[in-house]
Amino acid sequence: MVGTTIGRQVIRSATSVGANFVAAQRARSPAEFTAKLGISEEEADETIFWLDLLQESNYASAQQIMPLRDEAE
Repeated sequence: MVGTTIGRQVIRSATSVGANFVAAQRARSPAEFTAKLGISEEEADETIFWLDLLQESNYASAQQIMPLRDEAE
């Protein structure tokens, strides 16, 4: 159950990175662009947190997590 909950959080934060990046590309002002990119960065950081938690909780191995973590970086 815990692994499923964390996995859902990974999906939520990881997809938010992409959604906010697309929103930044469609920004109506430089300020909106910067704000949306900032949200993308925060969501990428959150994704890394959840991936690390999956690994530390032994729900996934370092070999499984590292490519995903590298991408989030």
